[in-house]
Amino acid sequence: MRDERLPDRCTALGLTLAVQVDDSWLPPVPEAAWRVAELMERPTRVAVLPLAPGRHRLALDCFGDYTVDLPAASVTVHQPPAPGISLAEVLEGPILLHALAAHGVHALHASAMQRPDGAVIAFTADSGTGKSSLAARAQARGWTRVADDLLALRVDADQLVALPGLRQPKLTEAEQPGKLLPAALPLTRLYALRRVDGTARVQQLDGAAAFRLALSATIATRVYAPESLAAHLSFAAQFADAVRRGALRVATVDLPESPGNIAGALDAVLELLDG
Repeated sequence: MRDERLPDRCTALGLTLAVQVDDSWLPPVPEAAWRVAELMERPTRVAVLPLAPGRHRLALDCFGDYTVDLPAASVTVHQPPAPGISLAEVLEGPILLHALAAHGVHALHASAMQRPDGAVIAFTADSGTGKSSLAARAQARGWTRVADDLLALRVDADQLVALPGLRQPKLTEAEQPGKLLPAALPLTRLYALRRVDGTARVQQLDGAAAFRLALSATIATRVYAPESLAAHLSFAAQFADAVRRGALRVATVDLPESPGNIAGALDAVLELLDG
């Protein structure tokens, strides 16, 4: 019987998947099909079984078991997540990100801010590096939040654009950037943060390095299916081409280790990025 708490649809950035339940028996996933990917900040075994063009069974270990049918714009829940994991968050996270990638929208593990002059700047980094702290400090200086942890990007007319409407799981409904910003904003810069025992510094990346950064920072929908890998590689190539053409500036930024003056270290970085 259908759980009344189950949403009847999940939606993001104009894409809607109807949600249905089918808890009939499914064959076990072959051991060789499993891969390890980070889902919702947790290393997770993931497997995909192609069923038809655009239709796959996605087994996400503790996050549940699903069939995503892109031509039918639907997702079937065969097994819900383990207790303590929200089904709605899984549908709005890995399930929708898989579907969006097939429609040319890719999500980076990144935050993004809009400066008062309108420039949109993204920050990507390993968890715990200081990405959220830097974004919060930028907001205190009058910058506007575009994305908190998931930055949706699309290529429009050779320009990378940020899509603020992707729901940010760590923000409340009132804090969601998509409620206040335009549907698309040109992305002008992306910085990869790294902690250093030294001073703040910016180092520009060339197209090849930007390609590698795009591959590593993009949420790994490529583990789901071969066509996802092809789409991911194409996106990374477009990302690198924007850098070569000067349409996008990509660099590493050294974030100083300053336990006694964290605010000062963050301000030093933002001073570099204000120019």
